[in-house]
Amino acid sequence: MAGHPGLDVRRLDELEATQETTVLGIEAGTYYELAHDHGAGETYDAWAQDVRWQPYKNVLAQVEDAVDGAPPAARTTQLAERLLLIGQHETAWQDLEAGGGRAPAPWACATAAHAREALPVLAVGRWARAGGCDPVGLLLDVDEDGHDEVLLADRTSWCLISPRAGGRVTLLGVREDDQARVVVGNPLDHWNFQTEPHLFMHTPAAHPGAFAAHGAEDEPWTVTLPEADEELARVVLTRPGARRTLALVGGRLLLCWDGQGPVGIESHLSPDHLAAVENGRADVRVDQGPGWARIQAGLRSSWCGWDREASATTARCTLASHGMPVAVQGAGHLDLVIGTGGLPRRVDAELARLRERLHAAALLGPVTDGAR
Repeated sequence: MAGHPGLDVRRLDELEATQETTVLGIEAGTYYELAHDHGAGETYDAWAQDVRWQPYKNVLAQVEDAVDGAPPAARTTQLAERLLLIGQHETAWQDLEAGGGRAPAPWACATAAHAREALPVLAVGRWARAGGCDPVGLLLDVDEDGHDEVLLADRTSWCLISPRAGGRVTLLGVREDDQARVVVGNPLDHWNFQTEPHLFMHTPAAHPGAFAAHGAEDEPWTVTLPEADEELARVVLTRPGARRTLALVGGRLLLCWDGQGPVGIESHLSPDHLAAVENGRADVRVDQGPGWARIQAGLRSSWCGWDREASATTARCTLASHGMPVAVQGAGHLDLVIGTGGLPRRVDAELARLRERLHAAALLGPVTDGAR
């Protein structure tokens, strides 16, 4: 268009810098049904200032300030901005209550509440721009929801784990120079009426994160953070009869599960959550082999591998979009690894190498029924 002889193409921000502007006074108002029949008022303040909406209004304001302070070119900022925009959709809308009157719509509250997911996404961006960090395991409230999460991070990966909700990985970001992409966690997808972040979503089952144990997605775990290690970041989570050890080792995220009886472990992977939202299924390829499953889009990929004693099983969280669900069934002990980039020639050998590294750190041992 810029080369067309009949067109003068201008950028709006350039015009704004050269043109005089006049401030117009616009009378407040909206359409009659909303203002009067629904009771929002001509200024919408009856809904926007409703005390029942204030907690969600505060979340949106907090997230908007955080997004405004982040570099706009960062892909994590662009993902966070989309989370904010979704949270602001039909802001403060109210539905009819069963007994008459109106109240903030449950779906509007849910989308606004999950704008909070932008805060850890922005934290991933800051970590990437800093060049990652030395291996670290921390217990802190990343998204300021009043509950501590476990953060594992190193030079290549940033991982958030919810110990109060199944010990699941709720966000995993990987670094590419000063940018980062989200490969676990699909915060832009539908949340139904659920307002609590990090909790497993049962209806619909659309947000498994990674390493969710079938039937125990809501179980709380006790956290033990071993002393710092110059080569790996790790955490040990325990509850009676079971232990899960998670570690970042050489650009891989490893789960060693030890328990009693059979267990199914499910994860949802994406090569790049933001790109998946922008491009849909274009150029997406999913393949699977003995002990592994992989999703690719363009030059990016993410994959999950498991040991030979386990087997792939039917995924339950098939309504999770913008990625690939993968479920694995095992018994007693189960090793899984999530990675990005090239798939190892032998996934089982890679798992053995990673597990040996944890053995060297004296993190693995027998599990008893009263383990804590």
